Amino acid sequence: MILPRTRFERITLYYKDKWSCYYIPIPKNANTSVTKWFNGHSVFTKHGQQYTGEVLEGVKFLVLRNPLKRIISMFFHMLQEVNKGKASFKEYGFYFKKNHIEYPEFKISLVDRFNLFLDSIKKNKFYDLHIFPQIFFLKETGLSPEDVDILLFDDLERDIDNFCKKYGFIPTQELETLNITKNKFGLGSQQEEIQKYIDSHIDVQNKMKILYQEDWDLYNKIKDSRS
Repeated sequence: MILPRTRFERITLYYKDKWSCYYIPIPKNANTSVTKWFNGHSVFTKHGQQYTGEVLEGVKFLVLRNPLKRIISMFFHMLQEVNKGKASFKEYGFYFKKNHIEYPEFKISLVDRFNLFLDSIKKNKFYDLHIFPQIFFLKETGLSPEDVDILLFDDLERDIDNFCKKYGFIPTQELETLNITKNKFGLGSQQEEIQKYIDSHIDVQNKMKILYQEDWDLYNKIKDSRS
């Protein structure tokens, strides 16, 4: 996987001293909710190593999401930038540096804009941290899937409960499920429209699986291990 290094020089992790535990946050994977629940302090990694040069010792966990579901959340996050006139799915660099140019994508259907979004990922090789593959954030810490506890977004509350029981952790607060983008912009019906479109088009599903092949493989491996 070849990803750009021009805009992202470090990745934030969270560490809870009382638990000797690291949380590896991944955008669009209930990150706001889990970060608030975990209540740890931030540490940084750069090119696979902590700034302090220390090894990530202790318990480590992340939340993994079905990439075919996650991509819908990513799309609406990036669509906000397009709607503000700060970006275009047709522009190679995606983000405008100065004056933006009006593109016909502002007048086309939501489904067509979604297809432009998929094309923009393929052409621009993951141009924003929010749409990077989930496996990227794990690799940046120098870890492999075998080194961490993987909680599934599909049933996050149950997985968090089992995770805490496994290590004897006592949380200081309940998990509060938050969806900042959906709540702020009222995207429920639009998300349903895109979900129905994906569900009814195998070719679109295959395109998404290819774009996020490693994520898809890992997600299914974890799902299969629990069946």
